[in-house]
Amino acid sequence: MTLSRRHGHGPPIKSPHQTLLNQQHSSHPTISFQSSYQFPSQHQHTDFSSGQPPDPSTMANSVSGVAVNEECVKVFQELRAERKHRFVVYKMDDDAQQVVVDKVGALDATFDDLAAAMPADDCRYAVYDLDFVSEDSAGDTPRSKIFFIHWSPESADARNKMLYASSTEGLKKELDGVQIDVQATDASELTLNILKDYTT
Repeated sequence: MTLSRRHGHGPPIKSPHQTLLNQQHSSHPTISFQSSYQFPSQHQHTDFSSGQPPDPSTMANSVSGVAVNEECVKVFQELRAERKHRFVVYKMDDDAQQVVVDKVGALDATFDDLAAAMPADDCRYAVYDLDFVSEDSAGDTPRSKIFFIHWSPESADARNKMLYASSTEGLKKELDGVQIDVQATDASELTLNILKDYTT
């Protein structure tokens, strides 16, 4: 109901009842929802096509959706603690879901063997155990250092470069004992002399 003013001046007077109804219809409550679900990152690839999630027993760590297969850690420990190998090369598996062992160099393998194991058009990780002699007050002392090598050639696929780059730290965390990082984009940056520069 609307009441008119006697002298025709000013807007119509609304009854308290009508004002209350208008407030009820114009004020709609706002409900906010917060989800605890975290959307996967750009590189995350979780395959549930088999109906089962990936087996966690084969994963040592997961970064950017890429896990580290436990064989990677096992072979690295054989290189570091048992000195069974000279180098280990790692790669992404075909589904880009985990880092796996690609090649293992025997203890008598050379750095040239490692360089030859790096593909010209794809990325790789590697660890190399370098033996050298340190000159100090006690004389010549045999020593060794373990290098972590990130091989990312210019001709590699851009998506692979990004995937390897985003997963590097996750792999390094699992390879406890790596001492020096080296990144190479072509053969001139992957030489034994470059590694030796870090020992002086």
